[in-house]
Amino acid sequence: MSDDLSYPNITLSRIAFGSCHSRGAVNKRNSRDPTYKPIWETITKSVKPQTFLWTGDAVYPPKEVKGDTPAEVLEKEFHEMKTNITLGYAEFIRNNVLVAGVHGTYDDHDYGGNDRGYELKGKEYRRDLYLDFLGNNDKNKSNRQGVYHSVQFGESNQMVKVIFLDTRYNRAKHCIPSVGAHPWVPQGAIVACLTRWITAGLNLCPIGGDVLGEEQWRWFEQELAESSASIHIIVSSIQILTTNPVVESWGHFPRERHRLLKMISPVP
Repeated sequence: MSDDLSYPNITLSRIAFGSCHSRGAVNKRNSRDPTYKPIWETITKSVKPQTFLWTGDAVYPPKEVKGDTPAEVLEKEFHEMKTNITLGYAEFIRNNVLVAGVHGTYDDHDYGGNDRGYELKGKEYRRDLYLDFLGNNDKNKSNRQGVYHSVQFGESNQMVKVIFLDTRYNRAKHCIPSVGAHPWVPQGAIVACLTRWITAGLNLCPIGGDVLGEEQWRWFEQELAESSASIHIIVSSIQILTTNPVVESWGHFPRERHRLLKMISPVP
């Protein structure tokens, strides 16, 4: 589609992907071990990826931030990732290996609120911050309800299509709204895990609410229907197939999960 990215001259054979990058953890490791080298150097040398795919949580807020992450703090974290040479990512994205760039989707922490969905304030600006971080925002900003997009690599029978879903921008609250982002709840993330477990165990929400929103569902269906790619890679920042009720997943939204699995692998 015209709004999405294409690299027709790149025959894709080497992809690197990752998530959950904590600047604080890297700095802590550096302080303990002066010989420590960031993971990005290892990825470059061992994989030599043509493209890198972020699958969620490219940054985390500093520990002192309680509750939802202010947009200006999020912007600073993205800036640090792209400019702080000690983290390694700045050099990684500037090397000559990534001929097909960096692409991705956010999860809750680089969206700006633990377990948050549609209710997070300022989500349009947060969306644009993330697209700026990727560097692929020229055609996508303010166009869509979220950061969902697709990227095509190669042509003909060697075409690969990566579809990034946005599982935050329009996602409904859990049946028992998560307290993971509330500063007044001690150990909120742990309490949120327990409430998800109880909800599943008692079958309190057999149907659940939206994950993608109808606009994104229509786009997703069209992307698959009109695609001539030989391989499709679908990226979701929350787990799809897990049966563990403690973690955030599509399993807490069974109607949406069934719709997704039926779409990508039709069943009777």
